[in-house]
Amino acid sequence: MHWKLERDRFYKDIFQKFGLKRVLEAGFLFDRSETPQNLDDVNCLCTPTSKLTPIANQSKPVVLLSTGAFSPIHDGHIQMMETAKQHLEELGYGVIGGYISPSHDAYLAEKLGENRMPPSYRIDCANQAVSLSKWLMVDPWEALYRQEAINFTDVIERLTKYLRFHLSVPVNVIYVCGGDNARFALTFVLRGECVIVSRPGHEKSFLHYQRHGALRDLSRIHWVNGVSSASSTEIRERQNTLTVAPSQYQNLHVRLEDEYAFTDFGLGQHGWKMFQLKLMDSFAQYITGKLTTVCLPEQRLLFGQLQQPVISLDPLNEGEYNLKLSRIFDIGGYHLLGYTNRIGSPTLELQVSSIPMQGQYILFDDDIATGGTIEFALRLLTQHTVTVKTFTSGHAFDIADSRDFLLGGGGLLVKLPNGKVGRAPYVMPYVDPSIRCNISSADILRFSIEIWQLNRQIFEPYQLRVKDLPLPTRTTILTAGFDAESQLTQVCEKHIQMLGGPPKQ
Repeated sequence: MHWKLERDRFYKDIFQKFGLKRVLEAGFLFDRSETPQNLDDVNCLCTPTSKLTPIANQSKPVVLLSTGAFSPIHDGHIQMMETAKQHLEELGYGVIGGYISPSHDAYLAEKLGENRMPPSYRIDCANQAVSLSKWLMVDPWEALYRQEAINFTDVIERLTKYLRFHLSVPVNVIYVCGGDNARFALTFVLRGECVIVSRPGHEKSFLHYQRHGALRDLSRIHWVNGVSSASSTEIRERQNTLTVAPSQYQNLHVRLEDEYAFTDFGLGQHGWKMFQLKLMDSFAQYITGKLTTVCLPEQRLLFGQLQQPVISLDPLNEGEYNLKLSRIFDIGGYHLLGYTNRIGSPTLELQVSSIPMQGQYILFDDDIATGGTIEFALRLLTQHTVTVKTFTSGHAFDIADSRDFLLGGGGLLVKLPNGKVGRAPYVMPYVDPSIRCNISSADILRFSIEIWQLNRQIFEPYQLRVKDLPLPTRTTILTAGFDAESQLTQVCEKHIQMLGGPPKQ
């Protein structure tokens, strides 16, 4: 028996009972891998869990999953998931969340050829499509962290293991697909559960498999009437062009920082300066527009010229008063979850109460992108008289801090799948650099591999271990399956391999 059939709990049983013809009809595909790929990588923290609702009081907690090209994703895909959710909840299931999993590029290469979106761009579009949903998320594991196209049963298995490991509860995954793929229901004849949502134009296939002798009267297979007739194929044909990310010139402003910019956990000034120099070399290869540097000492000179008492939001430029707040994102950095006090600092209420209400203040931050952080701070300071100033002179653009690309130097505050909060560098799998520093979505994996390689190179002269990292970053790396004694060079090497980088012969 082929190793891929031997490994697959769903298709192995079907093959042994019904034969290869039934397996292929049910949607099984072979790939070019000579050896099995690991489906137990629960420590690849790329799958967000922030929208999962609490499982308490749920008698039958389930998560919905849909896979496919999503090239492009459209309202019909979202409506299909909503229809499946409503149907299951009417039956008493507790749907605690749902995932869209865009397929691997190797699958699209056979299906669409050159007329296909890059996987990172499909993931970006999918994240935008679910941004307003309270329960749907995007899982990039299948598209970005596999070497070959895999079966949707592999995605089910991995997601089930991932959620059970990090949530520590026996949540089940129910597969959802449209009537055009009604034959996939055959996969669940002997185990598992699925929802098939009908689509206009595919009624014949839907009815054929609904009445199939092997599927009839199976309560684990749900046949639901859908309403959307939207089609990715029709959208591509209407566009009459390659549906790829538009070519744009992206600018980037990078703040170069001195030795006071981060908590020195043993790297030293020389290592820090070398990291920044090589980081700029990497940016120069990937930024298609203008690359500008901003020096922290120069900022401090301008900061010192402010005439009124300062309430600073910038951790590297302290004022008379400092509002130590942080944004929390889900894994990937796509969705802002809220604001909180920085780890180790007093609550925001206590910080605000320590600022006298008399007098006038300058509310200061180093940059402004969306303006959300400043708006949140202003809501905290409604009883204070403040004037907003930034180093960007009122212009809306983000400044990337170089320390945020160093493991342990800074990074994004993210909610980890086990519910803990930690910091992670601005690279995959934790943070998509396309949304943090304008790297093209087509380059995010190559850029991330290069930055992990840079981190490894910088750490090589030192005997630094996970236990030496600042607590927020240490929390993330421990959650990713490393132990406190793991060397940081080993941590970097593992992430390079996770992203599909060296070693290669």
